[in-house]
Amino acid sequence: MKKKLFALAATAGIVAGSSLIWAAPASADIVSRCVGEAGAVTVPGDLVIPAGKACTLTGTTIQGDVRVARGADLVATDITVEGDVIGQENSYAELTDSEVTGQLNLRTAFGTYLDGTEIGGNLVTRGTDEIAGGSVLTADTTVGGNVVSNGGEVLLETSDVAGNVNSNGSYYTDLYETWVDGTVTVRGNELGSINCAVVVQGRALFADNAGPVQLGSDGPETSCEGTSYWGANVTASGNTGGVTVDNNIVNGNVALNGNDPVATVGENNVVRGQVRGDFEESAPATAARRMAVAEAPQTRADALQKKFEERTGSAEAEAEKAGAAKL
Repeated sequence: MKKKLFALAATAGIVAGSSLIWAAPASADIVSRCVGEAGAVTVPGDLVIPAGKACTLTGTTIQGDVRVARGADLVATDITVEGDVIGQENSYAELTDSEVTGQLNLRTAFGTYLDGTEIGGNLVTRGTDEIAGGSVLTADTTVGGNVVSNGGEVLLETSDVAGNVNSNGSYYTDLYETWVDGTVTVRGNELGSINCAVVVQGRALFADNAGPVQLGSDGPETSCEGTSYWGANVTASGNTGGVTVDNNIVNGNVALNGNDPVATVGENNVVRGQVRGDFEESAPATAARRMAVAEAPQTRADALQKKFEERTGSAEAEAEKAGAAKL
């Protein structure tokens, strides 16, 4: 947390009519720079990874914000950030078994990989008209606020989101074995959205996506064990890559309108309300087809993981070369 220290001075020899005088601040807000490697120390203020540099942290506590500058890399394990993590253009933040009490905010960043990490606030990745937003990959991670994306790849796996998931204009948005307490909105994603063995407590909207939209465990894109649960109405409209709805429990209505081709609805759905709109019932999948789909690799997850691993390897090598960081 940011602290300002002020000194209160008085003139020597108090006389009648004298007054107290405020001195200039004894020190400005504390900001530390990290280039290289650091361990279990406490940083009493903000931490900055300078542009184009790499920083690896293990067991570190930062009593402020962490700012990852343009083209910089942060690879951290078992750290605590008592503030926000902010990533600028082409920056990368990897957090494993860590805690951020505030937000994780990416602005035209390369992306973030979160494994076993807790984000107290929102996880936000934004781009511009010229630069795409960063990619997000989570595993066994908890987000205390919302997940918001308007660019890049979004893949949440075995994670919990206390707020909403809102992905507008992203490359794709996939949820695997993930719990969302709020709503899910996926709109205008180029490669669509796969939702496999998920729990979504609020309403769900999938609209105007160019790629396939798969709601439930069984579909043409992938297959996984477990039924998906939707706690309110589910709407899929205006999608042009195909919509598949199978192996779901929906505690509301399912609305399927304006999709081209029309949506297909499987036989393994339990819908408390009604299925409305334009759709056709899909034929039961053969055992051979189910096995082929189940054994197909999660190519999106694999590709995203590989991309992040390459960035991590480069960052760790650069940090090791730089030596001990002077925190």
